[in-house]
Amino acid sequence: NESSKRIVTLSDTTERTLISFGSAIGAGTFVTSAVKYIRITNLGKNEEVINLSLEATNDEAIIDLEAGHFFILSKASGVLEAATTNIDVGDTGSQDLVAIKAKSESSSVNLEIFVASG
Repeated sequence: NESSKRIVTLSDTTERTLISFGSAIGAGTFVTSAVKYIRITNLGKNEEVINLSLEATNDEAIIDLEAGHFFILSKASGVLEAATTNIDVGDTGSQDLVAIKAKSESSSVNLEIFVASG
């Protein structure tokens, strides 16, 4: 059982990779099938909005994360499912995550990233 917690600063509107997923561990990379919990918290205090991009091999889902709010996933495998007009995020998807990326819509903002695997 392992966990990783860090705080990162998004200093501009450039998209940054927060977490990568694959078949082997590495710097910032977690084994997809071993991930049990992901929490990303927008530590902003005002109106800073973060765009989270949940990326699979063929699709992505964009989530707006407002200041003071958090986003949680209970796994990284089988969480995205492409539909005709949208992408579903949940426990019954057919696509594994390959990365979670983020960018600030305006100003500098801090994010807390916590990942547990086992």
